[in-house]
Amino acid sequence: MADIENKGSNKKTVVRGLCFIGIPADSNSVQVECDNGKIVRIRPLH
Repeated sequence: MADIENKGSNKKTVVRGLCFIGIPADSNSVQVECDNGKIVRIRPLH
């Protein structure tokens, strides 16, 4: 998991695996953008 924090704000971007089946090995990676602890946007990586 990779975290990117913007200095001076509460925004954070996390790269996660989006698993639809429930097993830990998946190929669907997404960027999850958070602001003040809430999910703002989910962007797929293709």
